[in-house]
Amino acid sequence: MDNFNIPVVANGDVRDLESARRFDFCDAVMIGRHAIKEPFIFKELNNEKVCDWEKEKRECIEKYIKKGIEFGIGIQNMKVHIQSLLKDTGRKDLITGVQKIHDVEELIARMKQEFSF
Repeated sequence: MDNFNIPVVANGDVRDLESARRFDFCDAVMIGRHAIKEPFIFKELNNEKVCDWEKEKRECIEKYIKKGIEFGIGIQNMKVHIQSLLKDTGRKDLITGVQKIHDVEELIARMKQEFSF
């Protein structure tokens, strides 16, 4: 990469530290879809440990709902992102339940019921 006079940013299916290392020759790595499903990837890439995976997922969902309300994100977009956060949790019942929610108040009530926030 010494031939370039500009920073080189890599992108391509970065899911964890190991897959990011494929791009060690670049100046930076861009992470897309996987960051929605697994926002802790940034901690992992910075060598920070995720201590309580479920607690941190719950906190992400709570923060996402608050920011969604603050910035006027529609219920459909909120549901899609929360379902992504819930993937790989073994909670297909909850993911299916989120699909059936019609408004933000119902979403908040369901998440409080599930996660006590």
